[in-house]
Amino acid sequence: MRLHRITLTDFRGVESSEVSFEAPGVTVVVGPNEIGKSSIAEALRLVRDYKSSSQHSSIKAIQPTHRDVGPEVSVELSTGPYRLVYTKRWIRKPSTELRILQPRPEQVTGDQAHDRVEQIFAETMDADLWAALQQVQGESLQQANLARVVPLQTALSAMADDETAGAVHEDLLDRIEREYRRYHTATGKPTDVYAGTIKELAERKEAVQAAEAALRAVDDVVDRHARLTRERDRLASRVVQARAEADELAEREDALAGLRREHEAASDRLGQAEIAVATAQAAVDARAERVVEQQQRSKLAASAEQEWQRAEAEHAEAVARLAEHDAARQSATDEVGDLRNQVIAAEQVVRAVQASEEAERVAERLAGIEAATRRLELAEAALADNPVDDEIVEQIADVQSRLHAERDAAAAGAARVLVERLGEAAVEVDGTPIDAGAARDLTDTATIEVAGVVRVVVTPDDGAVKRRRKIEDREHQLAGLLAELGVADLAEARRRSADRDEAQRLAQAATVERDTLLAGDSVEAVRARLAAIQAHAADASPDVSLVEARATLADLTEQLEIAQGAATASLEQRERILTQVNAANERRLTTQTRAAGATAELERAVTRLASDREVQSDDALTAALVAAEQRRVDDAAALEATRSALAEHDADSLEILAANARELAKRLVDDLARHDADLAAATTELEVRGRDGLRDKLDVALARLGDTQRVHDSLASRARAAQLLRSTMRTHRDAAQQRYVAPFRQAVESLGAIVFGPDFSVEIGDDLSIRSRTSQGVTVPFESLSGGAKEQLALIGRLATAQLVSAEDGAPVILDDSLGFTDADRRRKLAAVINRVGSTSQIIILTCEPDRFADIGSARTVRLG
Repeated sequence: MRLHRITLTDFRGVESSEVSFEAPGVTVVVGPNEIGKSSIAEALRLVRDYKSSSQHSSIKAIQPTHRDVGPEVSVELSTGPYRLVYTKRWIRKPSTELRILQPRPEQVTGDQAHDRVEQIFAETMDADLWAALQQVQGESLQQANLARVVPLQTALSAMADDETAGAVHEDLLDRIEREYRRYHTATGKPTDVYAGTIKELAERKEAVQAAEAALRAVDDVVDRHARLTRERDRLASRVVQARAEADELAEREDALAGLRREHEAASDRLGQAEIAVATAQAAVDARAERVVEQQQRSKLAASAEQEWQRAEAEHAEAVARLAEHDAARQSATDEVGDLRNQVIAAEQVVRAVQASEEAERVAERLAGIEAATRRLELAEAALADNPVDDEIVEQIADVQSRLHAERDAAAAGAARVLVERLGEAAVEVDGTPIDAGAARDLTDTATIEVAGVVRVVVTPDDGAVKRRRKIEDREHQLAGLLAELGVADLAEARRRSADRDEAQRLAQAATVERDTLLAGDSVEAVRARLAAIQAHAADASPDVSLVEARATLADLTEQLEIAQGAATASLEQRERILTQVNAANERRLTTQTRAAGATAELERAVTRLASDREVQSDDALTAALVAAEQRRVDDAAALEATRSALAEHDADSLEILAANARELAKRLVDDLARHDADLAAATTELEVRGRDGLRDKLDVALARLGDTQRVHDSLASRARAAQLLRSTMRTHRDAAQQRYVAPFRQAVESLGAIVFGPDFSVEIGDDLSIRSRTSQGVTVPFESLSGGAKEQLALIGRLATAQLVSAEDGAPVILDDSLGFTDADRRRKLAAVINRVGSTSQIIILTCEPDRFADIGSARTVRLG
């Protein structure tokens, strides 16, 4: 089965969402919790399990909270030859609609659509496979139940070349088990009905046996007497015949006794000849091995000697190269020392020139500090001589402003006196003559006088007097301020204030300049630094600039680095040559030891061969082998001649027949004696026994037994058939499952090696579960593994199943919130596994953490919400 598209409408927190899936391929559905990610897996389950009219709690749970709407799911899928769209809505306006697109268009609604879909799924899809390939949220550590997955069994059967294993279906085994339990309990004992029949049959048989025993007590004696009489006559005749046959065969066997003894002697001689040939052949082979060994030892000794000589020459050459290199290296070392001394001298020159230039800069800095200090002292002196600042100016201006205001107020409230001269007589106002006339505000006592004529004294009211006094006080205050500051008026005070502001600005600028030049030092520290620098600069040459000194230093430094690099390279070269010398010396010693060993082995081989030849020459060994082989040929011919003679007389059969005839005659005589005794006993017993209604009792017992036997036989036949079928099918299933294990284990190990490494292996149980994992030589049971390892193996088992099952029998792998226990490195490797399986299978991943699956190469990501 392949999913193409699913649409959720008003499903839990999803108002409307449509997702299309890759088939085959990997689709990663990403969405935050409660947005529909896990709802996809739930919808696929509910649309199959519940009719649209269902009021089950699982259906009520998917209705959105506080919304009176009907949850709806629409799925487009392919299964077997069918491609269809299946839509179902629950609760509000429930409906079911099925549109079959292939192989021929068909449209069904209502419960008929539900039943039609179930029929299609039952026909084309294995429910156990569908369940096994789904990993639901929170169960990523649990393995899939694969024991009853028929498509997987079929695929594994094909891989195991087992043509019959696919016939073992779990439904058939279940039906066989139910039939078996009709007649047997779980422990194998008969059930109540079957056990009652067995008990009744046993009772009937006991009754028949009792009647037959009573009847047979007489019939058996009569029959036995007649039978014994007939048998005695037959045995008497056979005794005579057997004795005659035994005598005849004994005479024939005596005639062949000499030929048998001759045949046994020939057989013994041939055996000894075979041993002699084997011994002679072994001696010849051993001599040939000695010769070959000497030749090989000679070649090895010569080769080892040549290798030793070559190693000696290589060692001498390497030692010479080392001595030559050491001589050249000493010159380079001396050059490095000279250049290093020159660099030190150049560095001293650079430092002296730098000190000279630094002394000039510090001197300029000290002069600036002293000039700023002088400006600061002048500004501070000016500030000390001029106390007039803006605040005092404002105070004077305020007093003067108040004075003007008070005068204006006094004038506005005072009486006005107008004096006009009418004649020639002189008129004075407060002692001041007027020409024509004068006007005066009466803020104080005024005296108007015409000399020799009249004097008029005009006095203002009390309010005017008070205002006048206030004005006088203000005038005294203003005069006191001006006198205190030494200024004539407000304008001069403002000029003096401006002068003070300028002095403050100059003092501040001088302070900033001096502090900047000091940079946190004291003047004494700057002078001391200047003296120290001038002392270092005493050695500086006036003809050398800093640029020239630095250029000389850089040139010498570069030469020193080149020389040091060459010295380092020379040292590394010496290490390489020394390594070659040591390797050559090791080869020299090794080849010398090998050559000495090869020479010693050659000498021992020559000594062994010479010693063997002194005992017996090569020609003598060959002659002994030829002679032994000829004796074997002669003895074999003699044995064949006696065998042919015995065969002509059929000696083996004659021996067997004679022995049997003797034993038969003896047994028949013994049997005749026993029959005579039995016949006498039967005759005596007949005389004392009789018959008393035993036949009628037996007939009744037999009739009852027949009825019970028929019932029992019918049940027993069915019970035996069920038991035999159950045992056979279980044996067949167990054998098939054993054959399944190997290809399934190979599939799991092939995928697992990508995650756990090439030494990864697993133990698979009969139910196709992973029992243990072996990695880096350590085997751990599945239940003892970490959560991450369990999760990874459970996923690999599902992916291996999807990979093994054929496309037409397969189902999508659905992973909901997987790899939560897996570290980042294993997730990257599992991504490659998922990508590989996804090339032939459909994989749907539901997650709220897309980074877990970001490394799957061919995955298509669909985002919700």
